[in-house]
Amino acid sequence: MPVRYPSIAWLVLGVIASAAWFVTATRLMRLWGLNDAAPALGLLAAAVVALTLWRWAAADRRGMALAALRCPRCDQPLRTEHSHARPRGVATGIQRWHCGLCQYEHSEALTCPQCAA
Repeated sequence: MPVRYPSIAWLVLGVIASAAWFVTATRLMRLWGLNDAAPALGLLAAAVVALTLWRWAAADRRGMALAALRCPRCDQPLRTEHSHARPRGVATGIQRWHCGLCQYEHSEALTCPQCAA
């Protein structure tokens, strides 16, 4: 069964980090004389931290699913396809993953040992 939501550990880390950055940014803005803008800039810093952690968690989940050859959306087996690099290093190899059930597709530049030959 695919994990569609962040784990509790990511959620706790996101809340703590966002709160810490909110307090830090708000206090810095007040020290620098920006009293009226301090809460807004603190919220902006907290939102950036939360979004960054959410994207890291999503990338980790996708990477683990692709490594297991399972679809990150529907947990079905993925079909893989590799296009080898062209001779003399003109281009890199491409690895593609495709799910026949939900039509998920992902590709990455990936050069295998046979591509280097």
